[in-house]
Amino acid sequence: LPDLISTIEAERMALLKMDIEESEYEVLSATPPTVLSRVRAIALEYHKPGAAAPMDKRQLTQYLTREAGFVLREDPDDPAEYGMLHFTRG
Repeated sequence: LPDLISTIEAERMALLKMDIEESEYEVLSATPPTVLSRVRAIALEYHKPGAAAPMDKRQLTQYLTREAGFVLREDPDDPAEYGMLHFTRG
């Protein structure tokens, strides 16, 4: 994701939409907050993380809110194994 975002000429991206079938944990955890600072909002389809995932849904939401500065619009404790999460800038 950092390499892809670096190819975009615009200073800021309005929306990053992700539907990458359980890879969201690996991709986002490997993306530094400085890279994500160019993104205004994230619409993310999440799935139950596989055994090799570097984090779970709660850790992912904590990373995006605490480290990358996003605000989560849904309940991070929702027990659903898949669904949508929407993050915006405060």
